[in-house]
Amino acid sequence: MLELFEHLVPEQQDRLIAFAEFLGERAPEESGAARQTAVIPRPDGETVTMAIRRLVRTYPMLDRRRLMAEASQFMAQRCKAMRNAE
Repeated sequence: MLELFEHLVPEQQDRLIAFAEFLGERAPEESGAARQTAVIPRPDGETVTMAIRRLVRTYPMLDRRRLMAEASQFMAQRCKAMRNAE
């Protein structure tokens, strides 16, 4: 859906956002409360891998492949920086 949104001209993006806000206002109050309580709290000692899993469970609409690709790239950069710092 984000890819489609990015291909729209700004005027169309504004219309889509307005429509999404309209739909959000029509949604029952329970769905808003359910979304807020769906956030899984961060446990003590959480590893990066566990955090990514929690993120995916909390936000199932995320593209797992894209998330994992970006997280892997970030972790590789971080490891390289840590090695260079030694």
